[in-house]
Amino acid sequence: MSLNKFYEYINSHDESDMHPSEIAELLRGLSDEEFDEAVKVALEFARKNGDTLVVVTADHETGGLGLSNGQYAIDVEKLRSYSKISIEKLMKEVTPDNVRDVIKKYYGIDLSDEEMERLKKAFEKGGYAPGNTIGEIISAHALIGWTTHTHTGIMVPVFAEGPGAEMFTGVMDNTDIPKMIARLTGVPLHEYHFSEIAVGE
Repeated sequence: MSLNKFYEYINSHDESDMHPSEIAELLRGLSDEEFDEAVKVALEFARKNGDTLVVVTADHETGGLGLSNGQYAIDVEKLRSYSKISIEKLMKEVTPDNVRDVIKKYYGIDLSDEEMERLKKAFEKGGYAPGNTIGEIISAHALIGWTTHTHTGIMVPVFAEGPGAEMFTGVMDNTDIPKMIARLTGVPLHEYHFSEIAVGE
């Protein structure tokens, strides 16, 4: 099997947006037209040339999104009303003194005294705490829950088309993906890593 030995890495979404539980940014990522267009171009090239393998996947999931906060419902209209500003940009504007007004401005949420107390403690803690807490609060108002602010072990999809695509099926370890690509393209990876899998089994 002969494959073109070139690689193009396309990043659809910055995972840093998911660490603060940013539901609005996640939705924008799911409708990423630029990424869709990039995959379209790659597939068109592969189908025309016949010697190009296209693999689309993620290295991990972040946040542990829960499609409810226990009420088995999502406030879709609330999600649609949220501003297109990222929490990263929001944090350049928000302060402990103006947080109530800023959240109202961008998300239409009237923070409760309890939420303000949570934010006060988050600002006192510093670091990522204020952004993470804002993410939790705006998600909760849309009935969205999260399990963590870090990476999870949730399985991610793998899509492949082209020579060798049949090898990218079923449940696999994510570290096997580059090994399979290396074997298909004849790239001499270190024997120790290379021998850990039997491609095609």
